[in-house]
Amino acid sequence: MVQLLSSSFEWQRRFAGNVAAPHENGKRMDKHKPLVASASYSLQTTAGDYGAFMGAVLRGDRLREATHRQWLTAQVMVPRGSVLHLQDTPPRTEAGIGWGLGWGVETESGAFFQWGKMDGVRAFTMGSVREQAGFALFANSHTGLRLMHGVAQDILPGDHPAVAWLNACVSE
Repeated sequence: MVQLLSSSFEWQRRFAGNVAAPHENGKRMDKHKPLVASASYSLQTTAGDYGAFMGAVLRGDRLREATHRQWLTAQVMVPRGSVLHLQDTPPRTEAGIGWGLGWGVETESGAFFQWGKMDGVRAFTMGSVREQAGFALFANSHTGLRLMHGVAQDILPGDHPAVAWLNACVSE
């Protein structure tokens, strides 16, 4: 069983000695310290903890096979040209990119991904059950997503429409 001892959705004082300072436009910023948990943005974690979590996702630890498969299968397609969408069905969708149950999914390759953006920090993670490989990219800079393509090619070579979509839709 994976134990994430350095992770929480709420700020913990014990994290203070192991945190990178965010940067935006060359200026150092205060670290985001969420007092209330929010699944969409408050995860505080380390590369080691998140790597252990990714390993569990790749293996489907503690999940039935059907549940694991559904978790990483596109349930809806993402809107074309935008990462924001609050309507039931987008009028146009991106080819080959959908949302599974908490993960973005590349429908052709089966790769799954997730990304995050807050002032001064960026994150991107991608994995492939078929390849049993994945990575997490955590950057303490607003320009961190520029690294997505190169890292994805090193770990999971091939075409990744999710990377192209995020490059086009997420401003730095």
